[in-house]
Amino acid sequence: MYSSLIVLLSLTVFVAQAQVRTFPTLLPPQIPSFNNWGKECCGLDTIYVKGTATIQAQPDEAQISAEAKVNADTTESAVGALAGLVGSIIKILQNNGLTQEDYKVTSFSTYANTSYINGTSQVLGQIASQAFQITIPSIKPDGSNIGKLID
Repeated sequence: MYSSLIVLLSLTVFVAQAQVRTFPTLLPPQIPSFNNWGKECCGLDTIYVKGTATIQAQPDEAQISAEAKVNADTTESAVGALAGLVGSIIKILQNNGLTQEDYKVTSFSTYANTSYINGTSQVLGQIASQAFQITIPSIKPDGSNIGKLID
């Protein structure tokens, strides 16, 4: 499993005591005109080089965002049920070789679960939610450890 990364290089080489002029890479490329050397943009003391490179590398880590949500009659029972669910998620992460440094909580919230019935807002329960950022520090070449963790 390889991913491609395209790197655009913009390089300006200067001859000793040449005047410094930088032309950033623009899309589409707009290289100075060389029709009138020394008159329009530059003198004979500057060399312009522009190139494109492709680098292939196997990813060495993956990041997954996950969220657990629980709906219950009260906020207290929703938070309690969420704590049990989060405990199970952490156990799964640890059973797959991840440590506390590999995951972090990115948000926690509670809010009313409401619905509009006949034009009136009604509270159906309370929702507790917790989001995580999980880093898998070592990816197997076939990515099987990512799939196993997600499943």
